[in-house]
Amino acid sequence: MAKTLPLFDPGHVVRTFSALDAMLTNHVSQCSLLERHCSGDFGDVGSAQRLRNLRAIAGQGRVVSAYPIAPRNTVWVMTRRESGRWSTTVMTPPEYHRRARGDKPPAAPQPATSACIPPRS
Repeated sequence: MAKTLPLFDPGHVVRTFSALDAMLTNHVSQCSLLERHCSGDFGDVGSAQRLRNLRAIAGQGRVVSAYPIAPRNTVWVMTRRESGRWSTTVMTPPEYHRRARGDKPPAAPQPATSACIPPRS
């Protein structure tokens, strides 16, 4: 099966410890999620979010993907372009909601590699 070329570069990638734990526990590769995210397979998001994602790739904004990796266990991948640079965070929904409320995260995100994404041609 041929791989789909990426639509955008994830840029600087970080992941939270909860996301890392979920991926390791469920034997899911971060690279596989990043490849899906960057190639336009946004996982379990609605049609309105898919449209917002495509608009964000073409301009400014946030690209959001949701990947159920086990029952009651989902990993979100969010990429934002600001000042012409992309940055991506891999996290779980509870972590996102804690941050949105302004709660202090249990641990800082750790750098992760985006080397699994081939450069755009």
